[in-house]
Amino acid sequence: MIAEEFEHFDYFDKTMLKKRTRPTALSPIWHYGGYFLGAVTSVLGEKYVHACTEAVEEVIVDHYNAQIKYLESLGTEKEMLKKIKKFCADEDEHRSFAEQSNLNDQSVDIFKNLTKNLTRLAIRLSKKI
Repeated sequence: MIAEEFEHFDYFDKTMLKKRTRPTALSPIWHYGGYFLGAVTSVLGEKYVHACTEAVEEVIVDHYNAQIKYLESLGTEKEMLKKIKKFCADEDEHRSFAEQSNLNDQSVDIFKNLTKNLTRLAIRLSKKI
């Protein structure tokens, strides 16, 4: 899983440079936020780690699907479209694995919904800033 995440990061990092696009100014905040979320879930236990993974990946898959739809409508950027489809499948696999690991637990469900909403907010803010 971690190797795939590094592959995704590396691709987007290189693509931004190639296309002369800057990353969101919020990247440092998301870096520390991700680290904090990972630390908190590891303290809370395995079911929270899986709930966090499931929540984040579900939102990321939705985000990738919107990007896929947009790129398909353009009819250009074939290589990027191919990569994003692959990355979307990777993330959906991570989500599926985490989902299978979770049992129904009200506190975990609350945490999962909070994580989804924070991830959606991060994406919305990143599009603007």
